[in-house]
Amino acid sequence: MAVRKRWAFLVGINRYVDYGSLNYCVDDVLALEGLLKAANYTVWSLHDRLDEKDNDGNPNRLFPTEKNIRGRLADFCDLIQGGDKQGCDDLLLVYFACHGSRKFDGTPRLIARDTQQSLENEAIAVTEIEQRMKDSGAGCRMLMLDACQIGLGTRDLEARGTADPDLLRKIHEMARGYALLAASSDHQDAKEWGGMKHGVFSYYVLSGLSGEAGSQDRNYVTVTDLAGYVGLHMQQWAAEHQVRQVPRQRVEDNLGGFILIPEVDQPNLRAFKPPAPLSWSESSAQPVQNRGKTPAEIIECLWSLDYEPQCHSFKTNTRRSRRAAAFVVQAQDSRIQHWLVKRLVNQIPNVANAKVFPFLVPTHPMWKQRDFNELWLDLARKLQCPDDSTSVIDALVAVYQTKPIIIAMYGWSGIRRSQRLQQQVLSELWEPLVEAVGELSVQPLRSRIILFLAEQKDTVADRQATASQSTPSTVSAPIRLDPLTAITPEHLAEWMESDGVYPMLSQFVPEAYLGDLIDEEILEWSTDPVKAIEEICYLFKLENGIADLEVEWRLAG
Repeated sequence: MAVRKRWAFLVGINRYVDYGSLNYCVDDVLALEGLLKAANYTVWSLHDRLDEKDNDGNPNRLFPTEKNIRGRLADFCDLIQGGDKQGCDDLLLVYFACHGSRKFDGTPRLIARDTQQSLENEAIAVTEIEQRMKDSGAGCRMLMLDACQIGLGTRDLEARGTADPDLLRKIHEMARGYALLAASSDHQDAKEWGGMKHGVFSYYVLSGLSGEAGSQDRNYVTVTDLAGYVGLHMQQWAAEHQVRQVPRQRVEDNLGGFILIPEVDQPNLRAFKPPAPLSWSESSAQPVQNRGKTPAEIIECLWSLDYEPQCHSFKTNTRRSRRAAAFVVQAQDSRIQHWLVKRLVNQIPNVANAKVFPFLVPTHPMWKQRDFNELWLDLARKLQCPDDSTSVIDALVAVYQTKPIIIAMYGWSGIRRSQRLQQQVLSELWEPLVEAVGELSVQPLRSRIILFLAEQKDTVADRQATASQSTPSTVSAPIRLDPLTAITPEHLAEWMESDGVYPMLSQFVPEAYLGDLIDEEILEWSTDPVKAIEEICYLFKLENGIADLEVEWRLAG
């Protein structure tokens, strides 16, 4: 029996609470929505170009939070199921264009608008989506994922042979089963294609479904047609752009190649066909970015920018002989404060397992309510212990015996109230904690307790201190690191020529232009750290500048 009804559930997310932004996921979903509606699909789309609240001020159920994605997918599948075996002759297509990750336990998961990095192990697992699709009762099910590091397929996408057209149509109409197409393998990034304003995988899916994947002797597109078309064209695209991205597929049950688009010769369907790529030379020059961890390699390059003396001082004072250390990190801009703290944190042993407590002082209740007890209450909630100071310190020491602890407090300033509160943190929290750690008879391997006090430069305390205090007066006294006030052209030139940066930079800037950039243009750049990093972001084709990076600089906790 031919497919009775076709259903599509689409999710596209560009902006995230705790992850870097993407550019074209919503465009992918909106284009696919129009195409599938033209092919008589019933379509539900969740994306973050919608308002978070409806006209009545209630939460918008189609805004792509974890709760909404799970809830709306369940509702959608219930519609298909309807009665007993009602959906067995239906086709369900589910499509995600978003961040993907396997960071914690290797389980491929999809990142929603509100997913927190510290709770990523609770993000939406692909297996959860597959089970929900199976429970719908739809006889034909297809899941497509344009996200990084998914790689659930068992083989590369490949084209199939042809046979008698009439016989093939009957076979395809009878076909049932499940197919998954993923944009990349489990260790690869999915790319975004600036010139086409789509994810690369999504671009070829749209092109294939609009008719390009079908054979000349028939008027429909099957899942097998689409897989072969996407695999072939992405292989060519990857070779032209000198990147590695191999889409993957997995099929189950009596697949047979069910029909996705029953009639391709429709003007309203062809209207959604994306524009053809430019010539090879123009196409390969268009910006290409990763979908899923867009700024990751760029962030790695930025770790080597000018902060080496401070990093050396930090490393010296966090060796095994010194288990607890406090540092004052100074920068005028709060984004740079986060960047510097993250740079230093990366040097701590076993940092991946650290327990992190980040605080933004000006918005914390201890500041707003002028009540230091609010800090104890906050820590007690996070540690799940009684809220008196002794219990909190005991709980922190217990955590320290199994993993590192990082306490990062941002937003200190030079006003007297801020400095008094900072001294209270040191005397009432930090000093007793350092003393309690020092009293342990056995110090745990690969554990540290680190306190960061991130503040604007030129505070009162800064003016009273020496320029750099590499050795504290007492064990618990904070070490004041030199402020980062400028990134000079000389250092930028050395950085751009370094082995770790030049190969990456040459992927974005024509080699003939690099000489002028390094010898002349950077002399005109501002030495202000924020402005210098903004210029670097634009070189790397990050359209939103530091905004595409700063979420990766924040400590999850």
